[in-house]
Amino acid sequence: MKLFRVSFLTICLLSSCSDKAQKPAVSTEKIVKPTTTLEKIPSQEEIAKMLQLKKVEKNVTFDKDKFTLPFNIKMKAKNRAESLFLWQLGDLELNSESDNFFSFGFEDELEYKFNNLDQGAMNLVWTDKQDAVTIAKVKEQLKDVDAIYYSDNESIIYRERGSVNSVYFKYLKDKKAFALFFSSNDHFSFELEIPQKLELAISQLSLAKNFFKSEATILPKDWEAYEKSLNSLDLETIKETKSELAKNLESAKEKQFSKLKLMSMEVMPIVTDATKAWATLQNYYSKKIKDVDENIFPNAEYYSFAKYKSFRVEYSDADAMILELTDAFDHVAYAAILKTKIQNKEVLLATQNISNWVNDRHSKEMAYFYLAMFRHFSK
Repeated sequence: MKLFRVSFLTICLLSSCSDKAQKPAVSTEKIVKPTTTLEKIPSQEEIAKMLQLKKVEKNVTFDKDKFTLPFNIKMKAKNRAESLFLWQLGDLELNSESDNFFSFGFEDELEYKFNNLDQGAMNLVWTDKQDAVTIAKVKEQLKDVDAIYYSDNESIIYRERGSVNSVYFKYLKDKKAFALFFSSNDHFSFELEIPQKLELAISQLSLAKNFFKSEATILPKDWEAYEKSLNSLDLETIKETKSELAKNLESAKEKQFSKLKLMSMEVMPIVTDATKAWATLQNYYSKKIKDVDENIFPNAEYYSFAKYKSFRVEYSDADAMILELTDAFDHVAYAAILKTKIQNKEVLLATQNISNWVNDRHSKEMAYFYLAMFRHFSK
């Protein structure tokens, strides 16, 4: 029986999701590989190592539960079915008319070709049948797929009709529920080769396997750690943004302000007034000196000091700040700003939510990432 994409249903509140993680036993059976002249498809053992790589993570909460996600993934619980669906995995059947489960959806905060890529969904299904889903039952369902790249006793990655999908399942005894994760990589507005889809599936399966960890992995907030945590599509976007920034600065006039289209950031090359502009920001945010000459900025509306109800300095040093901003509706956003020199030009780099943060609210974790990326751009 085929697997179908799961949509989201009614939210039900969780209590503690603690369940001791056990290291899955990796299958040693021969893996079916597609014929390809593209990049090398990793072996079963290589994929197992990729799934164990440490990444920059964050903790997120829902009701009283705490979960773990990669720093660049946002989670959304939806309270209604978005479409009709049917999904059978092992002996469990889910459909849009059922009320015995709910779902969390995941999305990458970094855009690729102006798309925030869907990273799959985690579904909790209430059942007393602890053996309702097993790897043997799943493989029996998938016996006619085009390729199986990886499997262990709680997950599988396979290819079917051009889509590379990942499945993860785990019984939560304290919940009397199965956690079922499914991701697919096929519905894009751009073309991806099979190795790229497989890389995404591995990254998504890693997300699922670490979701129920009680504490996030703490790594240094430096560029090397972030770079190792991202997939090749994210890194391609960053590379294109750096190139776009270089072109932007080559043609920039003094005090010119501009936005970069590829990522949520803004750049303001300021040659003669760089020191004064940065001092103005420091005085207002760090020293809370309210006497501000907004005319110092080439486009004052983008650095308006009256768009929010309150602010707090999350981090600051001689050349950088991360701000926590709260609007009149108590929406919280984080913004990163760096004064640096690129191509012998002094510039201010800022996340877009300095100007439009009400509609594009970055998390604290993303603000630290952008600051590390800004420093990377200046090297």
